Amino acid sequence: MARYFNQKKKHVKQNYNNDNVDRWNYSKSGTKNSHIFRNENYPNRIGHRPSPNVHHTSDKFIPIYASDERLDDESLRYFTRVFERVKSGFDNEEEKEIFVENVSEQTEGKEVMLSRSKLGSFCMELLLKLGCSEEVIVRFMEAFGSDLRLVCTHHFASHVVQSLVTAGVQHIQKFHHESEESTNKRDDDEEPTAEEDKSGTIINWIIKLCKFCLNNMDEFITDIYACYILRTLLEAVAGYRVPENIARCEKQSKKKKKYLQHTLKGVTPNSPPLNYTVPQKFLDILKLFAENVTKREDLQEWIQSKKASPVLQTLLLVLQKRHMKMCQKLVKVIIKQAFHGADDEGLPALLTSDSGSHFAEILLMVACEKYQKRLWNKYLKGHLVQLTRHFFANFVVQKLLEFVKSKEQVV
Repeated sequence: MARYFNQKKKHVKQNYNNDNVDRWNYSKSGTKNSHIFRNENYPNRIGHRPSPNVHHTSDKFIPIYASDERLDDESLRYFTRVFERVKSGFDNEEEKEIFVENVSEQTEGKEVMLSRSKLGSFCMELLLKLGCSEEVIVRFMEAFGSDLRLVCTHHFASHVVQSLVTAGVQHIQKFHHESEESTNKRDDDEEPTAEEDKSGTIINWIIKLCKFCLNNMDEFITDIYACYILRTLLEAVAGYRVPENIARCEKQSKKKKKYLQHTLKGVTPNSPPLNYTVPQKFLDILKLFAENVTKREDLQEWIQSKKASPVLQTLLLVLQKRHMKMCQKLVKVIIKQAFHGADDEGLPALLTSDSGSHFAEILLMVACEKYQKRLWNKYLKGHLVQLTRHFFANFVVQKLLEFVKSKEQVV
């Protein structure tokens, strides 16, 4: 058996040794494919989806897509060729459009099944990032709408949902710009166009997904996959992309962005646009998210959670851009709830943890001067020496100093 392993390793190295893409993954099975191993130190967790940009130096490895339990052999070969074709790049836009159209046809009727497989979900994301048609976006949305809980909490399908929301918002932006240019040419009694119908369908589906997530907020905000969908939705309905150097838990997304930019030619990670008029329905949903959080009585638990805290940070940052009054209302509620409790040195417990201290930085960033001063007087003043020496809390002090304009503010 050991000799078989060595032969397999040698064969794989000959095929892929000169490939510029790291395409190795581990898998474990008790079936006839028992020569495939999974490295238990590399779990399938959010932001760490098995992808071709992971290289391992173990003696036992195979190409990432050599086994996919949800795809038959024919589909596996087809979508492997799709990935290789995208990796090689396109000579012109027409060639790319024809390719995307042809591949999109192969996903019809199999959207949910493909999204739950390693290779299928990755190729569906590529289609959305390459710019598939509005018809395909609507078809994906309708298919996923049949079981939102499944696709929102699945370790592969959740990535597709994020890309689908972003692609939908980009279509809304495109339609908005086109409709502005043709407003003066259109009669008031003219029938809605097909583009308007598609745009309306996309808006309604995103709202449906938002309401579903709101109804399941307790579960989704701490779910390892659904929490990322919540962050994407908040950015989408606000029309504002939270800067990556501010938002936490972006380590893997940066790796993925770098991989897409340098390996898959013509494919760039999508992000919600910044320059379009956000539909009023989206702003109403954003307000519902904020009202839901302000009514919570266990915010301290969410703030200290590594999964929930980035969602709340995103909410504060997008509210600052779109609804300042609601943002300050949420800040007031958080200050009242989150700073209870102290450690052995008498420091607020919130400031002495990784998630809590970073959340406090964001809170200082979005708070008005009134609440910044309240934070200083009630929780920071008198502890400055201990805070500056603390491994996590010192970052909060640095952030506070960024907003100090005069010594009267900290006296």
